[in-house]
Amino acid sequence: MKWNFKKAISMFLITIMMLTFVACDQRDTVAEEGNASTTEVKRNSSVKEDKKDESPEEIETFSVLMFTEWYKKGWEAVEAEIEDNAESLGFKLEIEKIAGSQQGDQIMKTRFAAGEYPDFFEYQSAYDVEMKLGGRQQIQDISGDWVENFDSALLGSQFYSYDDTIVGMPIDPAVLVGTFYNKKVFEEVGVEVPTSWEELMAVCEEIKQAGKVPFYYPGKDTWALTMVLNEGFIREYAVTPEKELYEKLNSNQLHFSELELLKDALVKDKSIIDKGYVQPAFLSGTYDEEQKALANGDVAMIFQGTWVMDEINKKFPDQATDIGAFAIPFEDEGRSSQFAPFAFMMTAGCDKDAGMNVIEYLGSKDTQQLFADNQPGLWTCKGVTSDLLPAVADMKKWQDEGKVNIWYGNQFKYPSPPFDIYIQDYFAGGREVEEIFTAADIEYGKTAKASGDPNWK
Repeated sequence: MKWNFKKAISMFLITIMMLTFVACDQRDTVAEEGNASTTEVKRNSSVKEDKKDESPEEIETFSVLMFTEWYKKGWEAVEAEIEDNAESLGFKLEIEKIAGSQQGDQIMKTRFAAGEYPDFFEYQSAYDVEMKLGGRQQIQDISGDWVENFDSALLGSQFYSYDDTIVGMPIDPAVLVGTFYNKKVFEEVGVEVPTSWEELMAVCEEIKQAGKVPFYYPGKDTWALTMVLNEGFIREYAVTPEKELYEKLNSNQLHFSELELLKDALVKDKSIIDKGYVQPAFLSGTYDEEQKALANGDVAMIFQGTWVMDEINKKFPDQATDIGAFAIPFEDEGRSSQFAPFAFMMTAGCDKDAGMNVIEYLGSKDTQQLFADNQPGLWTCKGVTSDLLPAVADMKKWQDEGKVNIWYGNQFKYPSPPFDIYIQDYFAGGREVEEIFTAADIEYGKTAKASGDPNWK
């Protein structure tokens, strides 16, 4: 019995040792597999290799506020990478998405007025923050190493700077306004891309006669009704040089009601409605339905910015290559308004030292390339390449030929009058075209007077 007891003890100890070796071996294997997986993620990351084994004291979570429609595939990919590498980066992002247009603007105004700041937010421009959200004190200087990756003239513009202080980072592709069309519908009807307004109307008539809808107008989302207005301002530069035009508008020497080519652009715009070239009940149309209608070929054309292709590519990837584009064909085959990329900014409520880690990460070439890989477009970071969708490549031709101008709204000294509301009312028959611009003169003058501008008395 004594011998059997010793034998049993020995066998038990041997078994324990064997199990320990197996467990250690399995743990080492899992660790190796985990390291391989992490390394693979970081090869596509802007996380520095010398940081990959570092373990920060804590992972800080930063809040970000943006409009829902601005959260696209690029942001999805970047947010996923941050989540996967949070331990190495030392931070996470908690992104809150809110409705866009006037509703979203009002939410931002209310929160900023109450001092309820997110750490970061994405907005039209630094200029718009000053005009709409309470002024320069709401945001911080974010100058850093990342600025070397962008053109200094771009960063020095009112989109991203106050005087010589950089407060915003370009965080989306530049946008060009044009006419987006379903190539399959054009081919089926047998029409070519028009190069003048008269040709555009002829194309619309042929499409209508073929039993199809030429245009979709998103009448409910009023901001989307201003695309032709954008190009109408450009038409005026043939009469008054661009810089001079805005200097005069901003000093009460020229008025919106005096811009005849601009008025004519909206008369032409409304003629598309009057001739029955838009979908039924267009005043209830939405931006979302506009994308679907064009992608599915339910309509032939829309007036939009290249940002619409981000949405179509996200929701209807199989149809995205069916879409082409051309400038709204006024004089000389038309020109295009260019919107600078949206600005990513740090609020006064964010700890700057900690927040700059987020800024440097987002502004790095690797992260900007990750944005571009997942959201093709006209990205502005140096060295970043992008496989453009056909429609965006079509519009880029106007950019390459120098046929683009900065969006009119970013050249005003004061916030733009609510042209979108005026245009919706005009399209619905509630006012005449002249009344749009008379109202705009009054509204712009009120804002100037409230600001103490001596040019308005």
